[in-house]
Amino acid sequence: MLCVLPYNVFDAKLKLTITQIVVYAVVIFAFWNIPGVRVLINPLKLFTIGWHELCHITAVRSKRLAL
Repeated sequence: MLCVLPYNVFDAKLKLTITQIVVYAVVIFAFWNIPGVRVLINPLKLFTIGWHELCHITAVRSKRLAL
C-alpha cells in the first residue's frame, strides 16, 4: 500500500526557534517530574534510552569495520 502525503516531507524545512526549544524543555521536564505522568511516559523513556545505546553500538561496530 502506497502512502501519499499532501507535500514532500523531505523538502520541508525544519526550523526551531529558541522559544520552541524552551517550551519543549519545560514540558519534558514537567512530564518527567509529575508522578502520574512519569509512569505513563516510562515506555517512551526506555525506548529512547535503548535507541541511544543502539547508536553507540552501531558507531563502534562501523568504526571497527573501517579500521
